[in-house]
Amino acid sequence: MHVAPTPAIATVIMIAGVTTRWKQVIGYHLTNKSTDSAQLKPLVIEAVTHAHEIGLSVLNVTTDMGACNQAMLRAFGIHCSRELTPVNSIEHPCDSDRRLFFMADVPYLIKRLRCSFVSNEFMYISSSVVEKKSLPGNMVSLEPVCQLLVVQETRDLRIAPSLSHDVITPNTWETMNVGHVSSGLRFLVDQF
Repeated sequence: MHVAPTPAIATVIMIAGVTTRWKQVIGYHLTNKSTDSAQLKPLVIEAVTHAHEIGLSVLNVTTDMGACNQAMLRAFGIHCSRELTPVNSIEHPCDSDRRLFFMADVPYLIKRLRCSFVSNEFMYISSSVVEKKSLPGNMVSLEPVCQLLVVQETRDLRIAPSLSHDVITPNTWETMNVGHVSSGLRFLVDQF
């Protein structure tokens, strides 16, 4: 009798430097379906404690925002919603005079920002950013990106080669090269 192996799901715990570039995997948790979020909170506390015991100062816990990690954050009392005052830290498990902060990883934040922008076609930025950067207004629109796409279609030389209709209407796996798109938008401003 042949039994097909069940694929393993891994939750990896790693530590990384903040002021110097280094990272090290210090543990992993394997399951055959999905990670039990109830097991993550004690794993994180254990990792922070062991790191502290060898002289490392853990300032922050960073995760992607998968459903399991969101459940783990809720177990720590971390939340961010319009209805409640956001909570992004807890008392540090190794030092009651400090806080242990929690945050989403930056690629996830960029992905969510992009998805929100593409689906809503505009967003508003805070007046403090508008003032600090001397911006003409507080609304950011997808319309200039759409205009750039139309202009590019009529030219042999593409200013933003990664910009396509798929970027404006992305599926789950598509990404956008912001650097090329911003260069293209600058070109449009100069030309028109």
